[in-house]
Amino acid sequence: MAEYKIVIPTTNGTTTGGYSAGGTNTNFVVDRGVSRKPKFRVLKQKFGDGYEQRLLDGINAKTEEYSVSFQNREPAEVYGIADFLDATVPANFDFYIDEEVVKVYCDEYELSHESTVGHSLTATFKRVYEA
Repeated sequence: MAEYKIVIPTTNGTTTGGYSAGGTNTNFVVDRGVSRKPKFRVLKQKFGDGYEQRLLDGINAKTEEYSVSFQNREPAEVYGIADFLDATVPANFDFYIDEEVVKVYCDEYELSHESTVGHSLTATFKRVYEA
């Protein structure tokens, strides 16, 4: 099974959100059940007699969205992830799918407070094709 994760860089021993990581980057593995939704931008032109011509729109015509969740985590971990996502909007960040690195951005997420010790975050990461 593929491992999906984000890596939050640390500065002065903490991540963007203050989650202690001991001076190294912190890996946050996404919960199982990640959904990947590809979609293609296609230009279509219909002609007479039912003939239709289709062409991909641009070099990177494939868009993808990943629905991810971090369930039942320590509050500091969830807030660290949320702070990282807040700090990166509208820029992109790396999303690791096993050995593949995909550039994504996140402009919307949802926090849930199930208990005093278990918080959750769900988000949609949107793939981008930029450096």
